[in-house]
Amino acid sequence: MNRPVMDNSAVIDKLRASIPDVAIRTAFIVGFPGEQKEHYQHLYEFIEKHRFDKLGVFEYSREKNTSSYSMKNQVPAKIKKPRRKELMQLQQGISKQINESFIGKSIPVIVESITSSGQIIGRSYRDAPEIDGLVYIETEQPLVPGDIWPVKIKAASEYDLFGIV
Repeated sequence: MNRPVMDNSAVIDKLRASIPDVAIRTAFIVGFPGEQKEHYQHLYEFIEKHRFDKLGVFEYSREKNTSSYSMKNQVPAKIKKPRRKELMQLQQGISKQINESFIGKSIPVIVESITSSGQIIGRSYRDAPEIDGLVYIETEQPLVPGDIWPVKIKAASEYDLFGIV
């Protein structure tokens, strides 16, 4: 995709060594023209090794007026779809393990909204608005959207955390 070659493993390792509790997020495209099984397997192993906190996977789609549009060896949907699904399943397991590591810990959470039924929904520093998971908060205290509270995490799913103030 005409991006410069760099050692992403070194960058990831440096970030994790330098910044305690850093959350690393990224996105990948599967099925770029010319992608072979070995390329895909390398990507799978890269994700497995680096255990990203947040990860999205998208299928390459042809767009007119791009250099990749006319490239040979377009990857068919019947290959792209299962590759995307497999990577997302891998990430779900990684994400669940990472989220479960927060159980018993208190983390700062910004209150995003309170539903009409009274459910309090927040977001941690690790979660991008409207993209990543949520933190569902139980409390007897009145919370106001925009406030930041320490939330003790009691449970976790693949994408969301559940806690108490």
